[in-house]
Amino acid sequence: MRLIILLSLFSSLLFAQEINYPKIDPHQKVVLFEDHFDQNNFNWDEHEYLQYDATEQKIANNQYRLTSYDKTTETYAILRNFDFPKYDNFEIITSMKYEGLNDKGGNMFVWGYNYKKGSEYSFGFNGRGEMCVRYTDKRKKEQFLMPWTFTDKVKQDDFNELKVLKMENWYYLFINGFCFFKFPYKELLPYEDAIGWEGKGTDMSIDYFIVTGINSSIDEYTESLIHSTSAFDTPNNEVVVTNKSAGILKLKIDSVENELIKGEYYALLIANEKYEDKDWANLKHPINDTKKLKSILTKKYQFKEENIVYVENGTRTDILKGFNEIIKRTHEDDKVLIYYSGHGIYDYRAEEGFWIPSNGGSVDDTEWIANSSLTRKIKSISANHVFLISDSCFGGSIFKLSRGKLTSIEKSVKKYIEKKSRKGMTSGALDTVPDKSVFANYLYEYLKNNTKKYLTTTSLFNGISEIVALNSENIPQYSVLQNTGDEGGQFVFYNAGGLD
Repeated sequence: MRLIILLSLFSSLLFAQEINYPKIDPHQKVVLFEDHFDQNNFNWDEHEYLQYDATEQKIANNQYRLTSYDKTTETYAILRNFDFPKYDNFEIITSMKYEGLNDKGGNMFVWGYNYKKGSEYSFGFNGRGEMCVRYTDKRKKEQFLMPWTFTDKVKQDDFNELKVLKMENWYYLFINGFCFFKFPYKELLPYEDAIGWEGKGTDMSIDYFIVTGINSSIDEYTESLIHSTSAFDTPNNEVVVTNKSAGILKLKIDSVENELIKGEYYALLIANEKYEDKDWANLKHPINDTKKLKSILTKKYQFKEENIVYVENGTRTDILKGFNEIIKRTHEDDKVLIYYSGHGIYDYRAEEGFWIPSNGGSVDDTEWIANSSLTRKIKSISANHVFLISDSCFGGSIFKLSRGKLTSIEKSVKKYIEKKSRKGMTSGALDTVPDKSVFANYLYEYLKNNTKKYLTTTSLFNGISEIVALNSENIPQYSVLQNTGDEGGQFVFYNAGGLD
């Protein structure tokens, strides 16, 4: 009886007041994996109704649906190799909806799954608007960290966003942005990096799934603190930052900036509007968008006019000649930005994306430029850093073989620059994009308004990705360009008039 009373009291306190949780600067975040289930890009398990186990799993209409028709049978989908245990802190988000069947059946979100022993953490909700948090050990014994508890935070006829935030020594759990529970973090082993969903006797839909690494190193997240406080130089290249609430903080800073920024900045800018094949609609904005980008690069970011190769309405030959010019002129310490604005296409039979030059046919692919060709050209560039920005339909297909993972999160701009990089950012994944590009507009505005002296590509991506997604049908992508020689570095835009 005493236990029942205690559990009842405990349950009544849950959801009464939001739990305090650490706020994260968007610039600290790096998206490691993202899936909106436009198709099965990552080999999630799909199968039709199986009579012997009464389950069905399929991807359709931009959702992943898991169904268990029997109260005793579990439906589950688990993927591994996300590598998030390597990061000091991380965030995992998914959006789920209860579709029907047994309203007691839990729609559970799983993380930290140990694929050697079967232990896991999970939390979720059921059709009655109840939630629970549990840990399942290697003997499959369930330990409820929070018992099934009713809350009005659950949307019973809609999608619910569930989030796991790991910061320092704690897990923080959220339902639709409300932090309702926290518990101590126990170090995850390298093989406890599997994530997914499970349920018994229930029918659930998953709308999206995002895994994010959080960089908690002082070099990355104290920038706003430095700018908002008083700082004075001291010997040995140290900066002492004073703040009434934070006391005194000492940071070791690399003071000789020309030791950081070596070599030259080069750009290959490609703008295609006019197409010979009338089945390709002529575009109105790529040339203007590209010229605006060129202007901000030369005026603010140390790109010399003579180091920019500009291709307008280029044929396949024109574009490849542009690449060859960059390959011929660049050296090891240089940095290369490649920007493409124009039509793109994805061939589902060949499982490859293509840029469409001005002379590209609508059916005949002879003049198309395949992602594999782009990869070979980028691999041939001697420059230490290459960053590709593609504002075209199906631009994200160049990342199709990856999961959007970065190899590591470094601790300083200096280390980003020291290591070779081959990364890219696109206006969308395997999606069509509009002629008037929301992505290009926010890219230009962010570069124009940036006040940082050293702007990394992850900071650029994090600065525009959410606002682009909110104002268009596309979700920008950022990833390593596979098989091009990336070693974990980053292209860094240098703004001489910016703040350190």
